[in-house]
Amino acid sequence: MNISQNDTKKRIRDTALKLFSERGYEGVSVSDIAAGVGIKAPSLYKHYSSKMEIFMSIIEDAEKSFRSFIDTIRLDNTSNPEELTENLLIERLSAYVSYALHDGEYSALRKLLTIEQYTLPEAAGLYERIYQNALFSYHTAFFTQLISAGAMKGHDPMAMAMMYGAPVIVLISSYDRNERSEEEVHDALKRHVKQFYEIFSGREE
Repeated sequence: MNISQNDTKKRIRDTALKLFSERGYEGVSVSDIAAGVGIKAPSLYKHYSSKMEIFMSIIEDAEKSFRSFIDTIRLDNTSNPEELTENLLIERLSAYVSYALHDGEYSALRKLLTIEQYTLPEAAGLYERIYQNALFSYHTAFFTQLISAGAMKGHDPMAMAMMYGAPVIVLISSYDRNERSEEEVHDALKRHVKQFYEIFSGREE
């Protein structure tokens, strides 16, 4: 596939994601996507065989991009109690929230999946992998490691992960609904992490 074809394919995918996030999957036709790209529907079919193939391509690319980003803020290697600080937790979680709010593709996909998780099995699967399992499974393993190293107190890492991650999902959702500004989201996030750290840090009794 040449550069021009790759560019057209990306424009189709980007346009479809924008339209899907605004109208939902069922509210967008192949003709709508083609018109948004500036091509005719028959030309679109040279790149994708169906609307579902476009949707699955969006999911695949978005999941790869999300996991690449998560790898840049992982805390798995923080096994020394002296390495774990309240500010470090705030820094990494704030980085995730900033990514969630400002990465255009991630933000559009999140809004799309929030709607379509109830109608499309493919959307439900990705919503669970990215917005639930990725967050809770990672932090469960992380807190297990920190408890073993004496960096945190606690005996139920899974419960700790849910306590730590659930407010983040709530805050991002409140931003999407225009209930909180970005500044308010980050302020609430810092207060959440501070309290969590005070409760579970191995240094406070």
